[in-house]
Amino acid sequence: DIGVHVGDTMQWYAGDVVSVSALTDSRRPDIDVVDNAVALFRFAGGATGVLELSWTSAVNHMSFEVHGTEGTLLVGGPGDALRLRRRDGETVEIPPAEFNPPDRNSFQCFADAVAGVAPTPVPGETGHAIQLVLDAILASGAQGGAPVAVTQA
Repeated sequence: DIGVHVGDTMQWYAGDVVSVSALTDSRRPDIDVVDNAVALFRFAGGATGVLELSWTSAVNHMSFEVHGTEGTLLVGGPGDALRLRRRDGETVEIPPAEFNPPDRNSFQCFADAVAGVAPTPVPGETGHAIQLVLDAILASGAQGGAPVAVTQA
C-alpha cells in the first residue's frame, strides 16, 4: 500500500519503469499479503532504482535518495528538510516550508475533484502506470526475482 506512493515518486523523477526484478515475502503471521519487498527498477531512460518496503521493520522511517553525476538528493520523512549533497562536498538544506504545498492536501484535492470544483491533480493514467509496476513487483517476487517487463498500455 505504501509502494504506490514511493514507486510513483520514483517514476516522477526517473520516468517510466520498463522492467522490475523483485524479492517479496510475507513475514507477519496475521496477514496474507506481501509485507516486505525489495525491487530493482530499470527505467526507460537507462537509470536504475531500488525500492525497499517493509511493514515488519522495527522503525517506521521513510527516505528517498536520488544519486546523480553531480551529487545526491536526500529526502527523509514528513517535516524533514530536503538535502542536496553536492559532489564537491557542499550540502544545501531546503526547509519543508519551501517545497511543501501550503494550501491543499491530498484529501482536499480529492474532495474538490469529486465535487467538480477542481480537476484532479493526478490523472487516472498515473495511478494505472504505477499499478502496472506494482503488479510486476508481485510477479517477479512470485518467480524468485526473475525480471518482469512493465508494459505501459
